[in-house]
Amino acid sequence: MSISGISSATPTPSQNTTNPLVQDMKAIQTALQQGNTSTAQTALASLEKDLAKSPAGTPAANSPLGKALQSLSTALQSGSVSTAATAFSGLQSAMKSGHHRHRAGGQSAAALSGIQTSTSASTTPTGTTSSQSSSGSSLNVLA
Repeated sequence: MSISGISSATPTPSQNTTNPLVQDMKAIQTALQQGNTSTAQTALASLEKDLAKSPAGTPAANSPLGKALQSLSTALQSGSVSTAATAFSGLQSAMKSGHHRHRAGGQSAAALSGIQTSTSASTTPTGTTSSQSSSGSSLNVLA
């Protein structure tokens, strides 16, 4: 499997890039861009710990954020980078619109907005999966 055509949106100066949640999300994103599900699992564990320490606390398992975390965890355990990338996109959406914006005053959600993507994946006849985000990021995975 090879990954090509990866770029990331640049955070705006107003974002708090020292926020541990932002750092964890970036670490997951970078690991997935490199095709490293093991490193992404480690970063996800760190994200879950930092979420538990946040003012909003640990998300309920049946909440959108809880479901997104579980989905990403399952995808990473499977070793499928493309499935994990899709699950990560769902986690980004849940972080942006859910748990932390409403209960932590929007600070975490606002800080995460620079790494948000709206990914749609498609498979070409050659077996290449291409994900393109609205922020200009792209992830191409060859199986």
